[in-house]
Amino acid sequence: MPKVKIYVDMLSQPSRAVLLFCRLNKIDIEVNMIHLDHGDHYQQENLLMNPLAQVPWMDDDGFILAESHSIMRYLAATKKGVPDHWYPSNQQRRARVNSALDWELSTLRRGCTELVLSKVLGPIYGISVPDKTEKYSREILKKSLGLLEDYWLNGPGRFIAGECAPTIADLSLVCELKQLDLMDVEERSEIVDKYKRVQKWMAEVEQELGPHFEDVHKVHYVVAARAQAGREEMPESERHARQSILECLTPA
Repeated sequence: MPKVKIYVDMLSQPSRAVLLFCRLNKIDIEVNMIHLDHGDHYQQENLLMNPLAQVPWMDDDGFILAESHSIMRYLAATKKGVPDHWYPSNQQRRARVNSALDWELSTLRRGCTELVLSKVLGPIYGISVPDKTEKYSREILKKSLGLLEDYWLNGPGRFIAGECAPTIADLSLVCELKQLDLMDVEERSEIVDKYKRVQKWMAEVEQELGPHFEDVHKVHYVVAARAQAGREEMPESERHARQSILECLTPA
């Protein structure tokens, strides 16, 4: 059987979730890097495969599929050897996992993505973001973290929706929250530190996933460190700090 082709950008949190799932389950894949900052997703050959022009997407022997949640559901259902806990065959447990994934898209993801855009990526790329976007995204994020703390992690198990082992929902949500590493350390702490159950869950998921988690986040960690270093520079060095981050985003 041919390898499953996975198209990802390592700075994309949904891309990292799919890649993590494949590595954890030893799915035979061919990784293709799509650099969003270079517009690779708009190249003609990529648009022919994926007109949605978003990462990740996959090609399984000619079957093209986009959207990270759908990709992980498909791989869990079709690839041999994937343990049941990732996407439970019990329909009620599976429904809860699906519910968490659907909830993430309009809440946690929106809050994280728009806040990081406002505070970090917008200034780096010279994108003007209205002040109300930052305020609104911060409110969404805090409300989402509260629901994650009091609802999604308030079950009999340690993981999302009360599961006793991680599911694809845990992969997706933890990769989403890791995006906040790009923010100023103190500002991130002000947002996240009060949610003790969320912090404990994140630490347990990272520990459960082992070295694969660290490996998939290598580029992310470098960019986060450079972003933090850039904020600590004197104002006259701001242009050089931004350039340092952009160099990390540029493929070798």
